[in-house]
Amino acid sequence: MKTLSRLMILEHPQADGIYYMGTDPIPFGDRAEAHLETEERSKQCSVIIRENPENEKAPYPVAFYLARTNDVDFVFNETFALQKAYNNCKNNLERNAGSTFMQRYDDSGLSRYLSPYPYSALLANWRNAKLAKEKKRLRGWNNDNSTKGPATKVLVEWMIYGMDYCWSYEIIEDIEKLGIENTDIAWALIAALIDWKHHYNLRESKYREQKPIYKTVYVSEGGKPVAKKIKLRGINDHEGIDMDLKLGHNPKLDGFF
Repeated sequence: MKTLSRLMILEHPQADGIYYMGTDPIPFGDRAEAHLETEERSKQCSVIIRENPENEKAPYPVAFYLARTNDVDFVFNETFALQKAYNNCKNNLERNAGSTFMQRYDDSGLSRYLSPYPYSALLANWRNAKLAKEKKRLRGWNNDNSTKGPATKVLVEWMIYGMDYCWSYEIIEDIEKLGIENTDIAWALIAALIDWKHHYNLRESKYREQKPIYKTVYVSEGGKPVAKKIKLRGINDHEGIDMDLKLGHNPKLDGFF
C-alpha cells in the first residue's frame, strides 16, 4: 500500500519549549476508507503548538503532520517520533475515530504520552462539577454536540491573541473553512489548544487558591480608629468588604477582631 505523509516545520524544537500536540484521527481499519482512491482518502493530522513566552494567551503552531494512509503503524511511528522531538509532548487525541490509534499507544506501552481528558476547557462549570474518577482518567476528548461549542470557543478566544503568531497560510486557510469543508488541520489545532487551555486553567485556578487576599479595614479601639489588615479566606470573599462597618454585622469578618 502506498503511504503518503507530509511534515511542515514552522519552528524547530527548543530545549525550553513547552509543547502540546492535538490530533484529528482517521478510522484506521475502515474497509470503505481503505479502498478509496488516494486523493479521496481522509487525512490524519497532528498539530503541535508551543506556549508563548511573549504572551501566555497566545500559544502558536510550530509544526503539523499530515498522513493519508490506512497503515496505522506507519502513522503512529511518525507521530510518536514528532512528539519525542518536541520535548516528549503529549497528544490530545479525538476519541471519536481514534480508538485504533489510541490502542497503538497502549500496545506499545506509551499511553503516558496521551493527554488526559481536558475537562476544564470543555465544561463551563468545571470548578463546581463533580467528575467521576473514571472520567478524569479518560484520555483525549470526544468531538460531539456537547463539546463542539466549547471547543470552537477556545479557538475563537485564541484567535484574538494567537493569529499574529501563526506563520502558516495553510493553517489560516483551514481555520477559515471550518464548518464549511473538511478541515483536518483546524480540528487538530483545536485539539492542541484544548489541551493547552486545560493546563492554563488548572494553573490559574491553583494560583488563585494560593494567592492570599488582604484588606485593610478600620475599627474602633478605645474610641480611636485603628487600621487592621485582614486575610480573606476566598477569592470572592472580598466582595462588599468596603461597606461601612458601623452599619451592621458583617459575618465575613467574624473571628478577625
